[in-house]
Amino acid sequence: MTTDAGQRPVRGGARELARRAMTAQIADMALDLFLERGYDATTVEDICAAAGIGRTSFFRYFKSKEDVLMRDFAAMDALILEELRRRPDSESAWTALCHAIEPLAAAYTGADVRFRQALRLVIATPSLGAVHRDKLVSWSATLRPEVSRRLGIAVDDSRNPAAGAVMGAAFACLDASLEAWLTSEGDENLREVFQQAVAALGGTSS
Repeated sequence: MTTDAGQRPVRGGARELARRAMTAQIADMALDLFLERGYDATTVEDICAAAGIGRTSFFRYFKSKEDVLMRDFAAMDALILEELRRRPDSESAWTALCHAIEPLAAAYTGADVRFRQALRLVIATPSLGAVHRDKLVSWSATLRPEVSRRLGIAVDDSRNPAAGAVMGAAFACLDASLEAWLTSEGDENLREVFQQAVAALGGTSS
């Protein structure tokens, strides 16, 4: 799993580049094991044995076994937020957020086979459901101030469900699109599939 879909290259010194190379190598070996044995049947010890490292070294690179798969998705909320802030204020919060998600969908479409294999594993593994939900909660926290601003409501107004509803609907469209896209083996354009999902809710990102 060597592709950080949607993320910009990060400059760094020789030590940081070496760390990134080692992280990618371990993650790639781990993905092979996940695909061969199943995610739940693969232990941290199995990954360490395949990579020729100890547990202490493993946890220098990853917080947990889940992090091996989720690392490529860690900064996606920042990318969506950046795109969202670029959208004109004349757009509704819903339209702006859907537009902001589209570049992410485009990046997924252009990712390599290994990335799609990792993404398919995340979606298909029930035990990763909690990790996926935590990811969406984190994304929502990042996006809430800008979504709330566009809706004209206070960020800390917990009695108003509007921001949560907008983000929840947009992420539901993204999840549904990903499942459909992966079923097609990634042959379709995910951005177009996402637009279909948005249209099904009576909205548009066009």
